[in-house]
Amino acid sequence: MLRQFRAVNFQSHERIVIDFEPVTVIVGPSDCGKSSLIRAMGLVALNRPSGDAFVRTGTDFALCRLTTDEHTVIRKRGKNVNTYKLDGQEFKAFGVDTPVPIRDALKLGDINFQWQMDAPFWFSDTGGNVSRRLNEIINLGSIDVTLAAVATALTKSRSAVEFTEKRLTTASQAREELRWVKEFDADLRELEALDSEHAALAAQHADLADLLATLRSSQADEEILRSAAVDGQRVIAAGDQLHQANQSVAALAELLAELKRLDTILKLPVPDDLDAILVIRKEGDELAESARELEATLDQLKASKELECELNSKLAKAREDLASLEQMAPTYEKCGQPLPSSGAPTCTLTSRYRQPGPKLTTSKSKPATSAKSPPW
Repeated sequence: MLRQFRAVNFQSHERIVIDFEPVTVIVGPSDCGKSSLIRAMGLVALNRPSGDAFVRTGTDFALCRLTTDEHTVIRKRGKNVNTYKLDGQEFKAFGVDTPVPIRDALKLGDINFQWQMDAPFWFSDTGGNVSRRLNEIINLGSIDVTLAAVATALTKSRSAVEFTEKRLTTASQAREELRWVKEFDADLRELEALDSEHAALAAQHADLADLLATLRSSQADEEILRSAAVDGQRVIAAGDQLHQANQSVAALAELLAELKRLDTILKLPVPDDLDAILVIRKEGDELAESARELEATLDQLKASKELECELNSKLAKAREDLASLEQMAPTYEKCGQPLPSSGAPTCTLTSRYRQPGPKLTTSKSKPATSAKSPPW
């Protein structure tokens, strides 16, 4: 409820205070300032009139204060000032409207003011406007607002339901069209399993291919080892032949010494005994035959020497190949174990496997001790 109104420097009023009662009537002669009091209260409640033309001439500002049961509102307006105060709290830069806290505190609006030139209140209004005014007075407008809001929400809900139903129908149709996805998913999973199995088999195939390549390389190395073993056996046989040739050379040296001795005997004077001459001639023939056999043996020895050189060279090369192959012996990549051979027996180059070679013999040769000395 309004308790008091005070105006300072507002139009014709330098200073005026009005204490409100439950019913307050302002009376006075014309042009005494009755309407200006209504304008001053409108300045506080409605922020109207605008501008500063209502400021009393000769003053800088006008001040109006309205007091209710709970609040005090002060409106100050001039050329250099434009403020509101609500219980000491100041408001500035609020535009042309009344600040919301001021409106909530005073609870006054256009319906509470009847200006001098206005038509009689309600009597000139239409029935709809009167009804709207009554609704505002007894707060029935909130019912209309609520009903309008409900109608708007209902319309929106119906639109949302309709839109949702359309989406549901579209989704159902899409679901029907996508029924094949389940079967496709099962087929895809089966294909993925087959693809994994194929990848595993491909890895196994690659491992087997590597193992097969290693095996083939091992077989080639085995052939090299076999060839080296054969060459080794040949070298061993050649060594045996060389040993026998050395023995033959020793025997031939003895025969050569015997020949020299017989040559010395032949240079002696011829004896008169014919039998002795025949014996010497026979021995000379035998020595000549031995000399021819010696020459053949020497040729064979020369060939054996050449074969020995060749075989020694092959033996050295075979030993180098064998050493390198033993260092690169093939193994399984998985476990590191050596690969087995294809079943061919390995050749160990030791003396216990050496086979005696052919012996060099001198036919019809006799040891020097068996030669008969001449009778003289």
